[in-house]
Amino acid sequence: MRIEIKDLGFGYSDIPVLKNINLDLNNPQFISILGPNGVGKSTLIHCLNKILSPSSGTVLVDGKEVSEYTLKDMAKKIGYVPYTSGDSFPLSVIDTVLMGRHPHSNRRSNEADLEKVYEILRKLKMTHLALRSFDELSAGQHQKVMLARGLAQEPEILLLDEPTSNLDIRHQMDVTRMLRNLSHTQGIMVIMISHDINIAARYSDSIILMKDGTVFDVGTPEEVLTEGNIMEVYGVESRIITEDGHPHIILKDNIPDEETLWDPSESSCTMPNTGCLKG
Repeated sequence: MRIEIKDLGFGYSDIPVLKNINLDLNNPQFISILGPNGVGKSTLIHCLNKILSPSSGTVLVDGKEVSEYTLKDMAKKIGYVPYTSGDSFPLSVIDTVLMGRHPHSNRRSNEADLEKVYEILRKLKMTHLALRSFDELSAGQHQKVMLARGLAQEPEILLLDEPTSNLDIRHQMDVTRMLRNLSHTQGIMVIMISHDINIAARYSDSIILMKDGTVFDVGTPEEVLTEGNIMEVYGVESRIITEDGHPHIILKDNIPDEETLWDPSESSCTMPNTGCLKG
């Protein structure tokens, strides 16, 4: 599989979000997209799977422009797991995950589809939730169900928008490790947006680092996650050490007080009847 992005641009009204994006991604691998809020990470993956149409440039998947794929063919080629799901399904978990089999089914699910769903639930350690109602689950469980539904598509390319944001640290590591292993053992390309630099550094084959709507750097974690790049992109000083053969980032609190979001010296209460606490 291969994704070729050439001179990609996108904007909302007159506000540019992506500018002159050029990437050539190929072969099964686990890729993390990093960068501050608002630099276009989600917009980029939305341009890859037809949610958004680029303002300029082209996106090709296996040599074919994304715009030329039918929705069903696109669903077979690319799976997508959104950041959070506002969907509300009065369905069981297993029926919700079965929805991911739609691109491979004619009209109704069959026994093979059901076996595939249970295989995925076992990998995600979720079989005990199979008969629970999707509406009754926690935010973290919702997220894992949506991940399972994306995996049920059996795509060649899997796009994920912060799939571990509602999970505790143990489950963040479990899910990220599983995605890395999935890319290697099942031969798919996994592209994940993340805000956890160290988890991305530990498990990713490649890192795409974004700044101001452009690709600032791309390469292996060792190549991209440098003290200079972190300072340039995030405005934070850091120290990089090597842990188990992977870069580990130690952040330094060098942000001047005038740039912080909260002024601890402010003690007056400007909102009446709120019972402000004074120290």
